[in-house]
Amino acid sequence: MKVVLDCSAAVEMARHTPKGDVCRSHLAMRGDDEVLAPDLLYAEVGSAMAKYVRAGLATMQEAEGIVRDAIELVDTVVPIGALHEEAFAEAVRLGHSVYDMFYFVLARRNAATLYSFDKRLNALCEREGISCIHELNASELLARRGGKDTSGTVNAGDGGPGSTVSP
Repeated sequence: MKVVLDCSAAVEMARHTPKGDVCRSHLAMRGDDEVLAPDLLYAEVGSAMAKYVRAGLATMQEAEGIVRDAIELVDTVVPIGALHEEAFAEAVRLGHSVYDMFYFVLARRNAATLYSFDKRLNALCEREGISCIHELNASELLARRGGKDTSGTVNAGDGGPGSTVSP
């Protein structure tokens, strides 16, 4: 199976935020999935971390490490040149940003599950039948592992188009 990782998920995972760590654990539980991303990820992650540095939320060294870690999550980087015509057409058709459509198109082309914390993009994927995972919590992860914390309800879907994980 394949996974497409967008900037929002990659940054959260690389920053080791609580939701990023849960997402990383969920990805690890899936096994040997190939993680894909358009090469746009380099620019988006860099831009996000530059904002953190300018806002005083991270040092340059910390941000560089986060950028490196986010990129290292990806097994296969796909040039946006291979996706741009379809991404543009879908952006016009669906009234959504071209940037997001690179992830959308890549997930659709590869029958992959999109990992994103972008609510608008996830809603679009759900409407269009693209599998996405956008909300996980520690209770769900433990329940899926057979752990003792069963306070959360697991709804992992069937992994098919439009499947989501939500509390």
